[in-house]
Amino acid sequence: MRPRLFVSSVFPLLFFFAGLPVAFGQTSVSSASSTTAVPVPPPWWLSGQVGRPEGAVSCFDYYRFGSVSVNAVIKDATVKAGESLPVSGAIVNNNSYPIVDGQLYVKIFKKDSRSDASIRLNGYPVVDFFLAKDNVSIASKGSTDLSFSWKAPEGASGNYYMAFYFTSDYRFNLLGLSFTDDVTGNKDDFRVIGSANSSAPVAFDKDAITLNGKSFNPVTFLPHFSQTDPVSLGVTLVNPTDASKTVSVSYVTSKWDGLLDENRVKTDTVNVTLAPKERKKLSYAIPTVATSVTYTTATVTDGDAKSIIFTRFVRDSFPDIRLNFPAVTGYPLMSGTPVTLFSCVHAESMPVVNDNTLTLTLKDENGNTLHTYTYTGDVTGDMMGVKDSYTPAKDLTSFSLTASLAHAGARVEEVTVKYACTDIDPATCPGSSPGGLFQLSLTSPTTASIFILVILLVGISVLFFIRSRRKPKNSPFTIPNE
Repeated sequence: MRPRLFVSSVFPLLFFFAGLPVAFGQTSVSSASSTTAVPVPPPWWLSGQVGRPEGAVSCFDYYRFGSVSVNAVIKDATVKAGESLPVSGAIVNNNSYPIVDGQLYVKIFKKDSRSDASIRLNGYPVVDFFLAKDNVSIASKGSTDLSFSWKAPEGASGNYYMAFYFTSDYRFNLLGLSFTDDVTGNKDDFRVIGSANSSAPVAFDKDAITLNGKSFNPVTFLPHFSQTDPVSLGVTLVNPTDASKTVSVSYVTSKWDGLLDENRVKTDTVNVTLAPKERKKLSYAIPTVATSVTYTTATVTDGDAKSIIFTRFVRDSFPDIRLNFPAVTGYPLMSGTPVTLFSCVHAESMPVVNDNTLTLTLKDENGNTLHTYTYTGDVTGDMMGVKDSYTPAKDLTSFSLTASLAHAGARVEEVTVKYACTDIDPATCPGSSPGGLFQLSLTSPTTASIFILVILLVGISVLFFIRSRRKPKNSPFTIPNE
């Protein structure tokens, strides 16, 4: 089955990056009977009100969303309920620099029979979300093998698809946006054959999500609240069976998204009993967090089956700023060959945040500082970048880049990206053979000298061996003829 890449408009994509809930022009919601147009103001970075700060560069000169792809093959596009679906293939890095500390996440969507209008607003139901592969390092323009399986729940039946997301350091999006249901990476369809001895599980009604009583649509722009507004999540559980059921419902609230454990704020779990064929409304008070973007996941578990809802909203006027993908543009570092150190950064819910410092520090594998660059100035809601050039004095295959972000003198975030030849490409490690560092770095005077010396020693040894075979028979160095 050939994988298909989800392609989305660049404008909504950038809104999701910056956590912005507004669209430009108008939003249209169509159905068989009506079309509603809702005018909204343009965002500041499309209206020309905010320019790029002095000393900043375009983030997208160095960082490319979608630059990692997943070429997956579902070995059998049909699986029986309760059995495992094998998946294999490759994760491909299309960048000219390596990807390190990567993660592959997978969402499983069930294709249901709701109207096209409902699907455009809310997407298909999510029945699973999991980490398929961790600690992924891929050389520039390289790939790594992929293999995992997904077990179809006992009550599963019908048409499904899996969508792939790739991050680095559990936070930087290189393929898809895991906190959305519409901006995905590659997708693959499959079918589950239901069991005659099982019934459909309890699940959320994805068209009945509310925040403070107003409809929340997962695949449209994010709603805004003040810094102190209480926010209540409303969901509806549906029991499709003729039997009473008790299920577990959990709520997990995090800052920004749900990938980093350190961003998790609170977890609550309740048991809910539903009568046969019952629809039950639940309400959950989302914790009020002093952060720009609040992310709450609700999961109902019925036996081995899940139904998951992701909600995300903005609290205005917090001066929150966030790193996005620090990296180097070359690997390995070669003596005398310049490389660029860069990092993207953006404000989460304001057009501009003042008084910020972003420091990039390159260190060797022993922790010795090789180069430091500091940007001081504004950070905009539009994704921006900072960068500096560095020329190594020696070859390096193992090193680290640390990006440290501060606002008003207080550290906001710090990320260290470790480049190790053993993880990226063992052939580049010093002493590797054949095709190792010597082959890659003969332009280095030191390495070239060592290489020439080795060749001379080998030549002298061969010459000595040949001459020794020509010694007279009485010589102690004579090798008898066979």
